[in-house]
Amino acid sequence: ESFSYLNHKNYRTDFAPFPQKHSFRRAHNQFADILVAGGALGLAAYGAMFASAIRAMVRYRGRAMGLFAIFALAAVLLGHAVQNMFNFDTLHTYVLFFFILAFISRVFSARRDVSDHQKPLVGGPSESHPWKIRKALGAIGVVLLAGGVVFAVNVVPLMPHVYLREGERLLGEGKQREALHSIQKATRAPARSEIEVLHYAAVLVHSSQPKDPNLQREFQQELGRLALSLEQRLQEEPTLRVFNYWALGEMYKSLYLFEKDSEYLERGEKILATVIEFNPRYPEIFYLMGEIKFLQQQEQAGTRFFERAYELEGDLGSFYERMGVSLIDRGKSEEGIEQFQRSLRFRDL
Repeated sequence: ESFSYLNHKNYRTDFAPFPQKHSFRRAHNQFADILVAGGALGLAAYGAMFASAIRAMVRYRGRAMGLFAIFALAAVLLGHAVQNMFNFDTLHTYVLFFFILAFISRVFSARRDVSDHQKPLVGGPSESHPWKIRKALGAIGVVLLAGGVVFAVNVVPLMPHVYLREGERLLGEGKQREALHSIQKATRAPARSEIEVLHYAAVLVHSSQPKDPNLQREFQQELGRLALSLEQRLQEEPTLRVFNYWALGEMYKSLYLFEKDSEYLERGEKILATVIEFNPRYPEIFYLMGEIKFLQQQEQAGTRFFERAYELEGDLGSFYERMGVSLIDRGKSEEGIEQFQRSLRFRDL
């Protein structure tokens, strides 16, 4: 699971002029993931799990299961391997994969190939009572330790996402205050520093429009806190996902419109300038930069960014629509409406 860390650490963002939809978080090939994260030895160890399972079935065939069952288990392993050439393992596939390996290890084991005369007689010598207690306590300890590791590794990191899903559901039901509390729990959970958690939480807060002025103020304060946290994480761990930066720029624009603090525009401009350096092909970044320039009363500079976005996108309707949005945000409603009318005439041209 260290593929993302290695990728962000070693990949130069100035070599990444890719569209926003392209993500380099995972290779979508489990074998490539393991090769990047664990090297040749790691990939060999991963392949050895498949090889050892098949070897055990072939070696002890007929002693535990029939030939058809062996073929079925081998087909399951082969199918899993083929799937991993185009995808990567998740918690669900890991559980199934290791369950199958454990089943094969238990059924096709050399320890089961014991003749009757080698088995201890009933009533014969047995282990002492204290030794049995120690073995039982040791087994319980191993089970508890394994359960703790599984909980810490697989369950705890998922809790922020559970809280976020709960917040999204509550927003859909109109329970905005309860949703805000759930979102705050997500960003204060152990994985709160994850860019994905901060991004999703900020998007949920940004998309909410409370009618209550006091609640609206709470949402804007939370959005400001999340935006600053997300900006800090993006500075510490630059990502190739342009959408993270674009969404952060939108949040800073929204915060400016609510609080009229020019510092938010400066932060948004700085974030978007960073994106343009390594991805100059994403039109939404130029549109948003143009809107920020309009809010900074630099209409000529803003228009140049809109023109650059049009060159990339080729949609004249979007060009006039974003001009209209910017003019309305500046308080020039009549000019903005005129631009909107033009956008309707030139849509998709």
